[in-house]
Amino acid sequence: MPELPSLTASQRRWLLEDAHRLLRGTEPPARTEDSWTREFLRVQLGFVRRMRRRFPSGQTWVWTDRSLAQASDWWSAQYKAALFPTGEHVADICCGAGVDSAAIALRGPITAQDADPYLLDLMLSNTHARLGEMNAQNVEIGRESHNEVSILAGRFPDLFPKDVAWMHADPDRRTAVSGNDQKTLNAEQFDPSLTDLLQHAATVNGAVIKLAPLTRFTQADTSISTDLEQLPMLEELAVPWRRIWLSSYDECRQQLLVLGNCCPDDMPHGEHRAALCYPIEAEYTGPPQLTAEVSKQPLRFLYDLHPCLSAASLKGAWAREHGLEALADHSGYYTSDDAIDSPFAQRLEVIDVIPWDDRQVRKWLRKFGAGIVEVKCRLAPVDATQAQKRYSRDTGEQPVTLVVTRIEKRVRAIACLRT
Repeated sequence: MPELPSLTASQRRWLLEDAHRLLRGTEPPARTEDSWTREFLRVQLGFVRRMRRRFPSGQTWVWTDRSLAQASDWWSAQYKAALFPTGEHVADICCGAGVDSAAIALRGPITAQDADPYLLDLMLSNTHARLGEMNAQNVEIGRESHNEVSILAGRFPDLFPKDVAWMHADPDRRTAVSGNDQKTLNAEQFDPSLTDLLQHAATVNGAVIKLAPLTRFTQADTSISTDLEQLPMLEELAVPWRRIWLSSYDECRQQLLVLGNCCPDDMPHGEHRAALCYPIEAEYTGPPQLTAEVSKQPLRFLYDLHPCLSAASLKGAWAREHGLEALADHSGYYTSDDAIDSPFAQRLEVIDVIPWDDRQVRKWLRKFGAGIVEVKCRLAPVDATQAQKRYSRDTGEQPVTLVVTRIEKRVRAIACLRT
């Protein structure tokens, strides 16, 4: 469905009043007023099937394909909204279809800005539908009125709401490269660029800028890519800043550059934070880029640390704090004789270490009575999917996990049980 430059007054009214009500049904009505509404409902029903894991009520959202691809999941949006003081007026820059706008609007008034008028119409529809749904469930939303949602159609930084001292921004990470619409990790190619956003963030009370987990910075006149931590412009800002990585359903999908009074009080400068938003809520804060002691052989337990820790460069700090050693230096796994329970680590109990040889692996699995075999591979040229099919047995009863990796320059299968 094309992204329209604007809607007619009747289409806008239908979008606000009727679209979500129709989408909540199992099927849209057989007859609608015109071809535009029929096509709109058809496309939106396809989006509902795509986003069920990312939103608690898929029927309360409407999208374009591109806005859905870039949108925050609902739990990450709520985490970001909580960084702003309740009741304060927030500007949501590049609001898209309005997931972050809706989460912020539950806490206070908001002005949403986007260069695409059609996305602003979707944002209004999504925000009002979400507020209405939460109010119907008797959820405390932190303010008295649902009417404090306004819009600005235009480009940042030319257009910014006056007298608004808090800012959230989700810059467009798709850029025209060789004529193709591709995502970029270079913050200077975002629209608006990180430089423009930081210059404005220094003028407000607090700001939260959404970035890709592995965002880098490359100046226009050089090919040198640097981590955001090394940017002189950040150190030159007269405001504090922090970096937080967010995860839902064990996927790290975004990092936040948090500035000014939005910075958490309990987060020291220079440390990173990994935050799990759903289905378990947890946070870990520590110094980045630390390394753990190395063990050449697996101990009693093997640990696979959460990808959010990896994205935030916190695996070493977390491992040190919990007494873990890195297995074989670069395997990515950690090991310990202690049983540690944490949402930031999957624990496996080590049973044996087997040479990665087909006959020896089969012999060991038969002797152990293995049934379903899970295969995890790192630093080894192994097709995990094919290996799982090859080694799983209908006659066995005991599920086994084989962690295939290099130990002392040789490929080994570490036989484990999930605990």
